[in-house]
Amino acid sequence: MSRQLKEYVSAAGFPGGFTFHGLRHTHATLLLESGVNYNSVQSRMGHSSFKTTMDVYSHVTASMEDDLIDKIPKLG
Repeated sequence: MSRQLKEYVSAAGFPGGFTFHGLRHTHATLLLESGVNYNSVQSRMGHSSFKTTMDVYSHVTASMEDDLIDKIPKLG
């Protein structure tokens, strides 16, 4: 399947390095950035612990923190 994906990516003109793992990581990142609960993402990714999800996707927290800081003044 990975070979087939590479063929499709090449035919579509996307840059190299496109992998199923990259798609999985992008999917989880987009879910978290859109506000999906970490526990839901943990379940979807099949991680056995919350710590694994946080270790892998903690970089998302920075952009989410920026979003939170923007929203705080509007809370009242």
